[in-house]
Amino acid sequence: MTVTKLITTINLDTNEILDDETEYIPYINTAIDTLSMLLAPMHDPEVTACRDVANNDAIPTNFLQFMPPSGYPITMKSGTFQTYDEKTVPDVFYAVKKPHIASMDDAVPFSEMYTFALVQIVSYLVKKKSLMIDFANADNAFIQQLTETIRAARAR
Repeated sequence: MTVTKLITTINLDTNEILDDETEYIPYINTAIDTLSMLLAPMHDPEVTACRDVANNDAIPTNFLQFMPPSGYPITMKSGTFQTYDEKTVPDVFYAVKKPHIASMDDAVPFSEMYTFALVQIVSYLVKKKSLMIDFANADNAFIQQLTETIRAARAR
């Protein structure tokens, strides 16, 4: 799905179209980061990867964090992995960084299954900005509800 198609879906959901479609880009990038943070603790394959790590291997460009953070005998130093015994560590599970979008023709970095979640996050952020109200409790409730919706959908 392209950013243009995602914005069309967002506009249908928010009923509040921003003046310029490019104004959606920061909101979409925030939604990408938010959804990634929600999915990573669930070990969702959309935002996780697994690989063998040898001593002095370069850290992948999409590397975000280990899952769990302290579960492997590996450290990071100057852009490379260092293993404690200088041997390969098999099946290292880590979160991956989803790329941000920059233009209307960019591809949304999530599968179509997550379009609804992205639309809901962006819609919420746009409405939050336009209403200029203290949303601290609503933010927490929204994230909790979205997390539960994703968990329920993945359990089926």
